[in-house]
Amino acid sequence: MANRENTNYENTNHEKFKREKPKKNTAVKIAALVILIAAVGIYLYLGGRNKDAVAAFEFDETDAAFDFNYDEKADIYSNGTKNFFLTTKDGMNLYTSGKEVKWTQVYPLSLKEPLMAGRGDYVGICDANGLVFYMFSAEDGLLFSKNYENKILSFSVSPGGYSSVICKDGEDYTVQAFNAKGDEINCYYVRDENIFPVTSAISNDGRILAISLIDINASVMTSKLMMLYNNSGEKQEFLNGIFHQESREDEFIGKLEFLAKGELLFLSDKNLSCMSTELTDFIKPALKWELPLSNEVDSVAVAKGETIAVAFGKPVPGKEAVKEGLVRVYNPEFHQLGEYEYNGAVSLSSSGSFIVASCGRKHSVINSKGKMLWEYNAVSDVKKLAVLDNQNTAVFLDNLHAQVIKKR
Repeated sequence: MANRENTNYENTNHEKFKREKPKKNTAVKIAALVILIAAVGIYLYLGGRNKDAVAAFEFDETDAAFDFNYDEKADIYSNGTKNFFLTTKDGMNLYTSGKEVKWTQVYPLSLKEPLMAGRGDYVGICDANGLVFYMFSAEDGLLFSKNYENKILSFSVSPGGYSSVICKDGEDYTVQAFNAKGDEINCYYVRDENIFPVTSAISNDGRILAISLIDINASVMTSKLMMLYNNSGEKQEFLNGIFHQESREDEFIGKLEFLAKGELLFLSDKNLSCMSTELTDFIKPALKWELPLSNEVDSVAVAKGETIAVAFGKPVPGKEAVKEGLVRVYNPEFHQLGEYEYNGAVSLSSSGSFIVASCGRKHSVINSKGKMLWEYNAVSDVKKLAVLDNQNTAVFLDNLHAQVIKKR
């Protein structure tokens, strides 16, 4: 376990969370912070057209239907294979598109509000403000679980089977990193007053842990971005393994994600940025590109670490904004691959190499080249749609069942 040392910062560069009241009287600052977080809408979890019209295809429901009660809080995830994860508040299941059950895992205690995140063939889940974190793989089922005395604030999963968990720990906060076996490979303590960890991510190879924190000690909130080495060889060269840290004043970094080649993508209320994670002669990593935002961002999704989709929301006052409901698709070099217009707020998710864009009852599938493949017009409200073993098969989830569909 990492040494329990105070954090030292330089003034250079899902998931919801709750905070305990600090010892000092900072209630006003925290209240303002909560309002800001709600306003920027950056705590993301998680029908359209472009210039070329895309036909809405017809779909057939297959015999694979999975029923459950309204209050079971179900969720689904697929990596674009023929298998998909389906969780309810009572357990996790892996199904095939033909309704075959690969395995089932019952939770020791039912979850009230399951929160699930999947990357590659791995899925992590915990209860909202829960005390237990579960990690699954498609091949082996339950890999491990971790029990905590205090509430889990957020967690992340990488396609390599690594995970990170942020938790309250007495007066401190911990950010833990685990490998696929459940071994702790890093533990970072945040002990400074009025500095809180917001979210974290771990690289696909488990080598780097990234953490976003907020500092409310000054009159203006500051985001702090940190990158740490997890392996002992690289870690010993730096205090607590921290090889990069920077501060961004009056900016809130709420989403972190590593791309396939190791770059770190991070989203704030001001910018969408992509940074290298490599050091050259101990010089800080280079910022590869940055998109200043003139709109709020409703959602961001990354498919296979190579295709980045951004759904733009309401315009930021005083800025030259794009149309609300616009979705743009980029590659890691920030070359635009596609652009689609929707009539309302858009939720984005990924299934393997595909991006799924959902707006109302219209759900679109976009491939890694930025091309829209098809649209599905649901007859009722659908919570989520995931692509399965080929681009013509999908599973959708509503409040009462999951249904596998195939394009005619």
